Formats: sequence, structure tokens, C-alpha cells
Amino acid sequence: MLSVKKLSLKFSDHQVLSDINLEIQPGELIIILGSNGSGKSSLLKLIDRRYAIQQGSIILKDKPLEKYSPESLSQHIVTLTQNPLDSLFPNLTVEENCRLAIRRAKSKIIPNDYLAEFNPKLEKHKKNLAGQLSGGEQQSLALALACLAEPEILLLDEHTSALDPHTADRLMRMTVEKIKAHNMTCLLTTHHLEFAKEYGSRLIALRNGKITHDFSYPEKTKLTIEDLKKECYGA
Repeated sequence: MLSVKKLSLKFSDHQVLSDINLEIQPGELIIILGSNGSGKSSLLKLIDRRYAIQQGSIILKDKPLEKYSPESLSQHIVTLTQNPLDSLFPNLTVEENCRLAIRRAKSKIIPNDYLAEFNPKLEKHKKNLAGQLSGGEQQSLALALACLAEPEILLLDEHTSALDPHTADRLMRMTVEKIKAHNMTCLLTTHHLEFAKEYGSRLIALRNGKITHDFSYPEKTKLTIEDLKKECYGA
């Protein structure tokens, strides 16, 4: 699905990523852990081309990433960040955001109760501006519209980090459920060690721009939270 080879990124004198190599298979849910500045977000920004590749390569379905047009790439990869308004139009209503997403995805009309599957309150707030929703409702809407596009790869960059623990936990469960239902491949960055322990088919630890560990699912299940702290943060 996605091949990352000898990928490096540098800003001025700061080495952000160094010699990153990854082979990502269809259907994997890969959770990426690391402290602030470890390079987690930068890796996703290279994959969705928010950052230009300086050194190394990224191959998507046997084709170099730079060979895709922005429109073509958006049909394969969708990104959600910790700020859901990056993916929404805050001055448009929930309903209007849905209509635009349908048009972009060339999809049919959203089925009845589609939004309620992600958050029951969204159906009630269809006439409300997206910018007036709570953070959890905004992120649920962003996830719903991302799934509507049916991307092959979903990049989630700390998408629960701005939410309270209860809302973050509910959204994470919903996210994993929808990833499986839509057969998406997913790379997810997070600071939540509990999420890394509970979810995901694979766990990658980044430190100082380098992959220090790449745990398979059987290896991950044997790790404790304290193990994760040590491996990912040196704590």
C-alpha cells in the first residue's frame, strides 16, 4: 500500500527525521508514539504532501507520491488533525459541510442517520454552523465526512488530543470501528499510551526523528504501559 524509504527531513540546522523506512500493508492500523518534536506529525505531513520530500522516497501503490496530482492524491489519502476545523468549513452549517463532502466524494446522498452513527447530536445540529459545535462534535463530523470519501489511507494526527478523556475515548472507539468497517489503512499519532496498548495492529516508536522500535501486534500485546513509556519516551 505505502512504502517509505530512507526518508529524511531537515529545517535549517534541525534534523526532523532521519532515514525513516516503513512498509505499510493494506488494512493496517499503525499507531505512532513519541514525545513532542520526535517527528510524528512531520512524517504524516510528508505522506500527505503538506511537506515536500527532501530526501528519500514515498511510494503509494507502486507510484512515487510526487507523481500524483493534488486531486488524485486526495482520493487516496485523507488527513484529520487535532484541529477539526482544518477539515471543516466553520462558517457553513453541518448540512452544508455534508453537501460539499458529497460533491467532492462524488457520492450519493448521505443515508438517514449516517451522522448519528458518529455522534447522535449531529443529526439534531444539522442547521448549526460547524464552528458552533463542541470539539467532540466537530471531530465526529470531520471523521464522518472523511469516511464518506472512502480513502484508502486515513492519517490521524493527534485527532483526540484536544478533547476531554471521556470524549477522546468515545471518539477513538468510533474511529477504530469505522476504519475496520470501511477497510481503510490508518496511521495514527497519539500521546495516549492507553490507546496504543488497546488499539492498533502495529506500534511504532519515534525518538529524535528516528524509528527506535517497530512492534508487531504480538509484540505489542506483551508490553505494559511502563514498557511503552520507556521505549517511546525514555521514562
